[in-house]
Amino acid sequence: LNHNRYDISVTATDSELKLTIKFLPYIGVVYRYIYLGEGKYHGWSYVGETVNEKDRKRNWKKDDDKYANHELTEAKRTLDKNKWKYRQLDIVDDFYNLNDVKSKLFELEEYYIKRYNTREKGFNKSSAGTGNKDNSPSEETRRKIGENPMVEFIRRKPKRKSLNPTLADIIQT
Repeated sequence: LNHNRYDISVTATDSELKLTIKFLPYIGVVYRYIYLGEGKYHGWSYVGETVNEKDRKRNWKKDDDKYANHELTEAKRTLDKNKWKYRQLDIVDDFYNLNDVKSKLFELEEYYIKRYNTREKGFNKSSAGTGNKDNSPSEETRRKIGENPMVEFIRRKPKRKSLNPTLADIIQT
């Protein structure tokens, strides 16, 4: 038995032994972290989804949160950590299929990103989350990339020849 999906309990009396197995559903949440501090980012937020809320909340407290994009990571490092508030927006459950839960979470995440405009006035950098279809950068991000002089330098930088040639390199020579 997968103990993450079942609640097993045993009770005993003088005359009987009772084993109870309770089937547990897959559960996922769509959540929002809102920055309530002062300044430019007051009211900005981040919308996300997870099937492991406890783990996601624990990762949120870390500066190197593996689920956060660069802008969100920087905001978490520089803004007052005590001014972020967590809100559950939606809960999805299904007894049989984790993929159905994830699919519904992706739809809801996209809905809430649009509803709260967290792509333009928040820390979401795609309109549907990174686990979803559209992972393109926002207009502001594209503008900043275009203005960065290092981008042109990197584009023009000549490629070095590898010390470990591929089979294609060997055949061409």
